[in-house]
Amino acid sequence: MLTSLIKGCPILFTLYRSASNIKLIIEDNKSCPFFFIGKGFSEKSNSYDNFENIVIELVKSEIIRVVYFNEANYQIFCIDLVKKSCYDNFKEWLISSEEQFIIRIQNRDCSDEPKTNYIDTLQNIIWNDNLIDEKPYYNFNEYLKDGKHGYNQEFAIRTTLSNFFTPNEELFYSEKKTNKEELADFLIVYKKAIIIIESKFTISTKQNKFNDAIVKAISQLNEAENIIYDKPEKIQNILIKDSLKELQVCLKICLFNNDGRDLAKAFKNVGASYNKDLLPIFISVSSFNQYLGYSKIQNELHYKQNIIQNLISIRYKFKDKELIVIDGFNSEIGAVTLL
Repeated sequence: MLTSLIKGCPILFTLYRSASNIKLIIEDNKSCPFFFIGKGFSEKSNSYDNFENIVIELVKSEIIRVVYFNEANYQIFCIDLVKKSCYDNFKEWLISSEEQFIIRIQNRDCSDEPKTNYIDTLQNIIWNDNLIDEKPYYNFNEYLKDGKHGYNQEFAIRTTLSNFFTPNEELFYSEKKTNKEELADFLIVYKKAIIIIESKFTISTKQNKFNDAIVKAISQLNEAENIIYDKPEKIQNILIKDSLKELQVCLKICLFNNDGRDLAKAFKNVGASYNKDLLPIFISVSSFNQYLGYSKIQNELHYKQNIIQNLISIRYKFKDKELIVIDGFNSEIGAVTLL
């Protein structure tokens, strides 16, 4: 998402006549854009019923300052974007029968402009100077090119997971085998359960590129699972090895970026090519993040256990399915959407 914004994808705001909310639309993918609905950003306008003051200021403005932050709250970039005043059109819309009023922001490509270098001392202590891509600093521009986007996704996932599980006690990142090769992107160790997570990011729209990434993830997850069950001596981290003595459940998850592609087509060959018992749960990163947040909001005291138990329940409830792909989460009722 942040990459799309930096590269200049369209930004739209949609106002609704009969609802006290604002829809922010990011057209990173026109067939499946990201959107956010919010309300309560400012006090109500005295001049326009059911609209907030900030909306009226947005309508009147000709320049908007946009500040981009990543998941770790690093300020990536700040830019002033042009927007034609649409105040007259807004007043005409108010007396019309149209339900929506769209405000378009003239975004532009800023990918070549310098970005801030971040050195996060606390995170470097936690992650042994591996802030991102084995480097102790973060510069967004280094992860805009093909082959590098995946590091940004890993960084985002690690930042998110750190809000739910304790780093280096329950959450382990890029742990190594005794031969120095990576065991897995992430391990979550909690009580008598362990979750193995592989992150895959594909920027190419070619089907074979996505399939190759998924096949690689399956292989990596199965290898890590075999080591955990049968050859724990190959794991370098003593804390992880000790936690396996009472292990009862091992769950595999592949997190992927959903860019609006046809997932039914994307996963068609995967289910047919493997024994379903060997396949992980596939979850889009956005759905996974929503699921984590919902779980913590619902039960602050036991959310860790609930996160794991519910994922395990999904795995066994749908064990007869050819494969389990989660690409949606309804935060109102706490239900996942399966492919």
